[in-house]
Amino acid sequence: MDILLGNAGAPLYKALLDTKLGKDISPESGMSADFREMPFTVGFKGIDGERAEEAEDLILSSLEAIVAKGLDADIIASSMKRSRFKQQEIPGGFPNGFRALIRSLKGWLVDHSPSKTIGLSAPLQALEDALLENPRYFEQWIQKHLLDNPHRCLVTVKADSEHEKRETAAIEKYAQSQAQALGKKGLKALAQQNEKFLQFELAGDTQEDKDKVPYLKLEDLPSTIEPNTYEELKIAGRPLYLKKMFCNKIAYADFAFHLEDLTERELLLLPLYIRLLQMTGIGEMEYPKVANKLKSLTGDTNLYVEMGSSHEGPDRMMMVCRTRTLAEDFSEALTFLHTLLTEANVGDIERLQAALANLKGDYTDSITFSAHSFASLAASSIFSSVQYEGEQLAGLDQWFFLENLHDEQLFLVAGEFKALQEKLNNRSRLILNLGCDDELAPTLVPEYEKFLRLFDEKEPTEPLLRSYEKVSQGITHAVELYRLPSTVSYTAYVLRSSKRGTDEQAAQVLLGQIITGNELWEKIRAQGGAYGVTAHADVMEELFFFSSYRDPRIAGTLADFIKTLEIYTTKAIEEKDIENALITTVGNDLRPLSPAQSSILSFRRILYNITDEFRMMRRNQLLGMTSEHLNEGAKALLANAEAEDSFVAIAGMQLLETEKAKNPALDRPSRRLPL
Repeated sequence: MDILLGNAGAPLYKALLDTKLGKDISPESGMSADFREMPFTVGFKGIDGERAEEAEDLILSSLEAIVAKGLDADIIASSMKRSRFKQQEIPGGFPNGFRALIRSLKGWLVDHSPSKTIGLSAPLQALEDALLENPRYFEQWIQKHLLDNPHRCLVTVKADSEHEKRETAAIEKYAQSQAQALGKKGLKALAQQNEKFLQFELAGDTQEDKDKVPYLKLEDLPSTIEPNTYEELKIAGRPLYLKKMFCNKIAYADFAFHLEDLTERELLLLPLYIRLLQMTGIGEMEYPKVANKLKSLTGDTNLYVEMGSSHEGPDRMMMVCRTRTLAEDFSEALTFLHTLLTEANVGDIERLQAALANLKGDYTDSITFSAHSFASLAASSIFSSVQYEGEQLAGLDQWFFLENLHDEQLFLVAGEFKALQEKLNNRSRLILNLGCDDELAPTLVPEYEKFLRLFDEKEPTEPLLRSYEKVSQGITHAVELYRLPSTVSYTAYVLRSSKRGTDEQAAQVLLGQIITGNELWEKIRAQGGAYGVTAHADVMEELFFFSSYRDPRIAGTLADFIKTLEIYTTKAIEEKDIENALITTVGNDLRPLSPAQSSILSFRRILYNITDEFRMMRRNQLLGMTSEHLNEGAKALLANAEAEDSFVAIAGMQLLETEKAKNPALDRPSRRLPL
């Protein structure tokens, strides 16, 4: 389905967007091989529910038009090339054996031998052969399997402001009927059963049962770090970091633009500007052609904002472009990326409207499963300018900002984007990274320099000192509440950790691991009913985070966060729990990485001055932690919370009203999310 729906310029995707029937296509659109009967799903989001049948007719008529006109040969070629690229690229994330197991299950699911779907090259080769024999293979596939397929289902999902009330009323009615059916004796027996279950929960697993589960041991892991190896070069006066490794003839280019001189207004507009760059044309080349050209030249290209605190030196605020290409496409791909970055039609109002709708749609789609992350970002925003700007660029504040951008303002925004495009076209802003095979470096580095010289040579930028009233000056106890249609909550509680590099902070890193799998799991998940809970220390930002996910409580969860820390100020922590936390923490550094992951990880360590010496010092600190160290870490967190802490809850109105009676801090106005 990459050919039809791979990006907003793909033929079916574009045809549906051009109808203006909805705000965007549904994020569920596409195909999945995870079902025995593989479904093809496509639809609209942000559509009038009364126009569902019209939407179905438009989808079918668009497919008919594609079949009649025929698919662009360049689109097919670029999609096939991208598939070959994925075959050639070395994956990461988890072991290849496990990846092969997952692929084997796809064949087993449909009664094939598990070995049939492990290999990837034979099916792709068969498809290429079929295309050579029949250039209209895909059009005929669409006709047979989509248009002529009578097995269809039209589903319309509508917002209903009364749904929660009806659901609550139905639950109450059912509970009353069950209570009447049980009678006094039955209710007494039920209470006794519940009490037994509660005691079972409180008792937890026996040590005998725990010992039956196989575990890694600390001695199974290396005690030293893997060094970050790279070469530092200078090309056209700018730093290039070169990481040589086996990449199977694929080049990984990452380059970052310094943004420290941007104004607050420019920063707020930056996410929309970046989205527009990836959704607009160049000169006379319309967006679908740009998207297809980029697909043909690269395995993937991403633009995003990178920001954070450095271990030593100034904070970072950068726009990063990551791309991966076949070695033979490296020069042409970089030249095209330069053209995109410096000549894209950022003043195109129609594409700007599409980018704005697309970006707002991302927030609407992600809030249901990432609300706890939004809560964490909002709660942390009071602690530093970096965290505040993170909230402004990627959090709820950005969402509200986007919702307040209306069509009549876009002409002004288009002018600001043209000025920003010119402002960013400055060679002195750039810092570059390249991951590639050793033997390809002598060829690729000169091409990278040619790319760099395409940017205008201007004066180096001077950082702009930005300060924000909301950022804490030392004594702050912040509480913010947001509303969304939900019967549960998503919460975050944030406080300062100890300083980076101290034993106390190392203890807090392990403490987060231990309490997540023990007290927080029992109190907030097992007993409190939350779907998820976590605690962790952010080493670089010097913050400690608690968060809960799909949580039926708010006040009780906040109380449990604090009580858990109080328990650990004196609790004797078993060596086994410390060892398990160490294995998890150290194990994060041992995951198998792809060349793409290794390259960007190396670059980020360089950007934030995370040296091997600092990493080794942290490893030694972690390995030396005792129960007493963790007790002191918990005490330090509580001491910090007395001066500064921040709590954010995102929940439905009914739950917010119920919970404010349990904690006076929650008795305050809430802000409705723009859903």
